[in-house]
Amino acid sequence: MKSMTGYGRAEGTIGGMTVTVEARSLNHRYQEVRLSFPNTLLFLEPAAEARARGRIARGRLEMSLRLSAGASFSGRPRLDRGALVAWQKALSELTAAAGLEERPSLSLLSGLPGVLVQDEVGLPVDMARAELERILDAALDGLCAMREREGEALARDIRSHLSNMDGLIAELTRLAPQEIERQRSRLAQNLRSLAGEAGISQDRVGQELSLLAERLDVSEELSRLAAHMGHFRSLMDSPASVGRELDFVLQEMNREANTLASKLRAESVAPRVVALRAEIERVREQVQNVE
Repeated sequence: MKSMTGYGRAEGTIGGMTVTVEARSLNHRYQEVRLSFPNTLLFLEPAAEARARGRIARGRLEMSLRLSAGASFSGRPRLDRGALVAWQKALSELTAAAGLEERPSLSLLSGLPGVLVQDEVGLPVDMARAELERILDAALDGLCAMREREGEALARDIRSHLSNMDGLIAELTRLAPQEIERQRSRLAQNLRSLAGEAGISQDRVGQELSLLAERLDVSEELSRLAAHMGHFRSLMDSPASVGRELDFVLQEMNREANTLASKLRAESVAPRVVALRAEIERVREQVQNVE
């Protein structure tokens, strides 16, 4: 069982430049991949997306790739002559309008936006692809390793809640028949007394009591709940992406718990039903992060 939350980072040096890849994943109902690569490396995006989709089955993955000049990188600024001419014209018009004769200095011109530009860092395709893909894979390895660790932590926490639920189901299995019998006996006494006054036969009273006991019986709900628990545990042990299936099983468990709550309202059992529903909700919150 894996978490949908993770982070991975990897670095490498190619052609005197530092390549940094960061990958982070978050909860999402489906599989979604978002990439942020420099324009000079957009050719890598299809391969990177395919790699990412092959590593995660569910969740939103955000991956960024950054290039920065290393100590050995010899990139130099470039003069944009068009921008320089445009600025000179604008400054000449400004000084004329202001009635000044001052000429712009070199330091002023060189600091104007767009005059000196640094070309976007790029890499030769043939030299970059293999090494860049290796760095991408390293970042994804780190991401997936964290997702597995987070998944193990989630599984431990979920199993502790399942253990609590086992105890509550065992108590309800023991106490529910006793409580139903107490209700049946109390109602039987009241009904027989009223039936005698109203002239209703005792056989009819017995039939109604049997129907009432059948409606109050929760053995089927408890049995189905235990079966859902077993299915849930088997899914947790699966190496596949099981988050959606776990959520579906929890919906079924919650349905059975709601039925129990409608039938078992006595003080001796109702708090246990409330506790059971609370445990199911805690597990549901955790499952929202399972791949």
